[in-house]
Amino acid sequence: MKIQEWDSEFFGARIGRAEHEPIIGDERVDCAWLLIPATDYEAIHTEEEFGAEFMDFRVEYARETGPEVGIARPITDHDVDDLAAIARTAFRGLTRFYADRRLPDERCDDLYEGWFRENAADPNVEVLMVGDGGGPAGFVTVKMVPGPEASDVPASIVLIAVAEHARGRGLGENLTRAAVNLAHHAGFPRISVVTQGCNIPSQRAFQAAGFRIESSSVWLHNWYA
Repeated sequence: MKIQEWDSEFFGARIGRAEHEPIIGDERVDCAWLLIPATDYEAIHTEEEFGAEFMDFRVEYARETGPEVGIARPITDHDVDDLAAIARTAFRGLTRFYADRRLPDERCDDLYEGWFRENAADPNVEVLMVGDGGGPAGFVTVKMVPGPEASDVPASIVLIAVAEHARGRGLGENLTRAAVNLAHHAGFPRISVVTQGCNIPSQRAFQAAGFRIESSSVWLHNWYA
């Protein structure tokens, strides 16, 4: 199990993370975050028997890049606060952090606002946005590793969100296509994105933009303290 230093400090608890391996108690941590392939029923049931609780169904999508029509523009420094406000509320009820009753919702809001601000300041991340006449209406952040190895590394959508008042207009699909187009013109042959099983609008947007499921996993949290 790998100790999550940043997460531990942020949530005020000792947190560890394990992938594709069963963990049955670990005195080094207060909580274990376990990511297990959705088809590994034995490992999932074993962890549940030792107190782990289901939090989230993780779905990874990917596609080849190519020219796409997606209307979006790069953000400016003046857009960051408005878009961070969208990020702060856009993921409520949709992720494992909010599902965990031991993690305060307000702290989870802080997590996504901070995550967006980190993306906006990261030189390896491009942020695109759309507006609806009344200000920013949504954004997508795309991580692209620079250098000669870039052609071998897929680009990835890190965060994508549409403001509540602007949902249902196809902006999620539009932003997704804009991200694909951005990665294509930057020389990346593939692009991936991870979302939650309960996030039906995002999955519809990704599928409509040509993404296909690559893998699925289950997140479990086990609090020992």
